[in-house]
Amino acid sequence: MNKYNYTGPGHVGGLSLFNEDGLYIMLNCGSTGENKHPQRETTNITGIEYFMRSIISTMDGHDANPYNIMNHVDQYKSSTGGISGSGSILVFARPSMSSTLPSYGPPGFVLEVDRYGGGVRTNTDEKFVVATNHFVKYGVNEKTDPSNDKYSPWENFGLPVASPGSTSWWRHAAILNAVRSKIRVNQMDHTFTNAKELLQTAGHGTTEHSILFSPNKKRFGISVATPFVSGAWDAPYLTFYEYDFEEMFDT
Repeated sequence: MNKYNYTGPGHVGGLSLFNEDGLYIMLNCGSTGENKHPQRETTNITGIEYFMRSIISTMDGHDANPYNIMNHVDQYKSSTGGISGSGSILVFARPSMSSTLPSYGPPGFVLEVDRYGGGVRTNTDEKFVVATNHFVKYGVNEKTDPSNDKYSPWENFGLPVASPGSTSWWRHAAILNAVRSKIRVNQMDHTFTNAKELLQTAGHGTTEHSILFSPNKKRFGISVATPFVSGAWDAPYLTFYEYDFEEMFDT
């Protein structure tokens, strides 16, 4: 680990990070359970970017399993039990590993947290995980969920996800349907081309950048919207520039 100085002098953290071992972490903003804890003042909050940096700089693909990640949450938790001032949804991706190593766990999972607590969500009966800007496990009361799809909760901490003006609900449903369809018709490969199509399915106008990452190949692609092309939006539909991890250190 850490044979590359990719954190650099003065680098505190990041919102999309990966390392030479193929571990990738990406942040989505989420909601909080503040309406359930209105009188509780929170102190000693660790910035979510710093929390992510501490993981990416100390763990490899094997270490970053759900159990160890929750232990890391406990290490940095605030006075009210969580690590994020506002709600945060972290997607973890790491190289595939043989199922003969039970301690490794799933190659992809999601950490859902706010400043009061959190939990890890893994893929149980499906071959993928999806995250948008609302919790699917943490803060969800399944008994009050009218949806037949357990991956589409109706409320977070008693507040409706599908509220007016929210795009998180339909983007989550669109990705679920798209991936499930591709699996049923045997079109779910692990190419960047397929990933781009899925990003376009979930994308909406206000998408400034899009990132692709292959943990097994340690290859990434990035598309950044420019005001001269599309008004600084629609990144999933623009050109993706692809690189191998090692290329970032070529001189």
